[in-house]
Amino acid sequence: ASPRAVGRHEQVDGGDATFIELPFPSVAEDLAVAEALDRLDEFGPTKQVWWDTEVSVTLRPQREVESEPSTHGCSTQGRGGRRYAAAMEPQPPLVLLVHGAFHGAWCWAGLQAELDRLGVASLAVDLPGHGASCAPLRDLHGDADAVAEVVAHLARPVVLVGHSYGGAVISQADTAPYVRRLVYLAALVPDIGQSPADQMAGMPRATGPAAKLFLRRADGVLEADPALATAAFYHRCEPAAARSAVARLSPQRAATMKQPATRAMWQQVPSTYIRCLVDQAVPLAAQDQLATRCTEVVSIDADHSPFLGQPAELAAIVARAVAAA
Repeated sequence: ASPRAVGRHEQVDGGDATFIELPFPSVAEDLAVAEALDRLDEFGPTKQVWWDTEVSVTLRPQREVESEPSTHGCSTQGRGGRRYAAAMEPQPPLVLLVHGAFHGAWCWAGLQAELDRLGVASLAVDLPGHGASCAPLRDLHGDADAVAEVVAHLARPVVLVGHSYGGAVISQADTAPYVRRLVYLAALVPDIGQSPADQMAGMPRATGPAAKLFLRRADGVLEADPALATAAFYHRCEPAAARSAVARLSPQRAATMKQPATRAMWQQVPSTYIRCLVDQAVPLAAQDQLATRCTEVVSIDADHSPFLGQPAELAAIVARAVAAA
């Protein structure tokens, strides 16, 4: 017979709990969480309680209850069932890293290693057609939909970090109700009706190699000129690391820069803007304007790619954003 859902909510040690009754005296007091959740699979309503709360679950016996006839037609043999509570403990948000134009999930590897050292869990996504993705390149909305699909699949609280063009993606992605904070790393922060190109049009423009970085193909796809990419993206990074990064850059659809946003998630959740002080791709004066839409502004003495050049310092900033989420 299945356990019976009591469905009663109480406070246990300062946290919400939902009770179920396990009517068999043979159930051990140290019932494993995994085994308990397998039992919860047997009745839908209570299972729904667990998964709709963004918490981890720990079972522990609460108290003996008097013997009573089983509602499933079997006896508890006079010893009574044992009532267990699932104490709900807050689950820290997962950091989801969204790369910028021409890049891929690969660019976050150094940062993820530093986040691991701080005990901050993270995942990095390849936008369609980038990195190891075999999907075709998409536009802004398609990239945002891909991120929203990942968040919906994870079904847990997240802090989204978007780099450069990735800021437009995390702003557009429909990540409610899971997103807890947005972090913009030298990133675009478009409003509804603005395309990335629209937002940058009235701002200070990059000079030097970054001004001539983009090569447009006949099919409307952009490429980053490998001869100029190091000076534009990685001039503070170790030369060997910069060469490896340039070798992994991938094409970017021009449509990503021209498609107006239909959503602005920064209007709905708190956000952090990270200014890169010696950025050659997005001038600091432009970042200052972009940052006005965020609730917190911090700075790092880095070029456009601190995930490659200063991963430990960047990890500390991201960890603080997670703690504030």
